[in-house]
Amino acid sequence: MLPKNKTGMLEHFQGYEAFVCHIQDLMMISDRQWRCLLTPFLTLKQQQIAESLIGKKMYFRKFGGYENAQMCRMAIAPMEEDYDFEISCLKTTYRKMGNIIRHQDVLGAVMNLGLERECFGDIIVDETTIYIFVNSKFESYVCDNLLQIRNYPVHFEICEEKIDWQENIEYHNKTVASYRMDCVVAACANVSRSLAIQFIQGKKVKLDGMILEDCKTLCHNKGIVSIRGYGRFCIHQTNRMSKKGKHVIEIGTYK
Repeated sequence: MLPKNKTGMLEHFQGYEAFVCHIQDLMMISDRQWRCLLTPFLTLKQQQIAESLIGKKMYFRKFGGYENAQMCRMAIAPMEEDYDFEISCLKTTYRKMGNIIRHQDVLGAVMNLGLERECFGDIIVDETTIYIFVNSKFESYVCDNLLQIRNYPVHFEICEEKIDWQENIEYHNKTVASYRMDCVVAACANVSRSLAIQFIQGKKVKLDGMILEDCKTLCHNKGIVSIRGYGRFCIHQTNRMSKKGKHVIEIGTYK
């Protein structure tokens, strides 16, 4: 099942070598034991890599707890079947008494429980309600221990209702000299490239949920960029050039 030139293949996924090996191991175990295996929650980039690795070698499906979820678990199996993704939706409501709770507030609160980012998926926040999609094995732990977000007391319970949610994203076009992350971050935050480099070096920038460490990293199509203090952005490559020879990109700002 695995490619003969494994080392050569890993060169195509620089920065994701450990993840590639993990997916290959899951494929091998699933095939040998003839059973379905689940991944943790994956970022969009990880999903793209996993899909390219699995190809048509095995069956796979992905799901994040609701339609159009970004963070998803992937089921890998040697045969087509109905998959249980073992995802629980947790819900709480709160009464707005000042500043609303933001996505980053909930993310920080869950991470402070000691959970790795791969243990839970999307977080949906509006003015009065919060939903968190988690690996089912952690549902009780989160409900029992996540009791406050910012200054708001919260009480999460398992939610059985179907969630129909569409992200509120405002798109606009900008031009960048290249797809390097220092250029993209500067365009997203509307700051100078030198300041964008400081953000990256200060570990204030994430690409698909992973802290960015190299300014030369290229932003892929549909990459999710998070900049501390500035918000989250979705980057779409348009494959168009401006009259001045710059790349035209579509930046979606999460509201």
